[in-house]
Amino acid sequence: MRGAWYEFACLTVVDALGELRGLEEEFLRQQTVETEGLVRDCVLLARGRRGDAQAKDQLRRLAQEHPPAAFRWRASEAFFKLGTPEDLPWLRAVAKRDSFYIEKWVPGLVASEDDEIPRDYYPLRERAREVIRTIERQAGSSCLPKAPPTR
Repeated sequence: MRGAWYEFACLTVVDALGELRGLEEEFLRQQTVETEGLVRDCVLLARGRRGDAQAKDQLRRLAQEHPPAAFRWRASEAFFKLGTPEDLPWLRAVAKRDSFYIEKWVPGLVASEDDEIPRDYYPLRERAREVIRTIERQAGSSCLPKAPPTR
């Protein structure tokens, strides 16, 4: 049975593989080819955590398409290290359209300070925006369209 605990266990393995010293990059690359499904995806996430640029195309796919939001989060996280201006178009799409949301209770959003109302929060969209800003800083100039002037 797969659920939140299963995903959490997989991501714990990802963290361990991502930090393990002495583990050959070629071994992880080979495991990406020899495994499939969730195991392959975990190996890819570990490669991204380690900054393996050869996993970039597959990580991009995971960041856009993987059903568990935690896996999309981890895949997009790799682009803090691996991202280049060429990644900005798909990151902008994630920042606009990723469907995962959390209902967040925000005090004082409407009515009085004491009222709390739900507001949808899209953490993967926000993460994509953070990655975009990081890539822009590393590239030395803003690649985002300019915001209209405020009045």
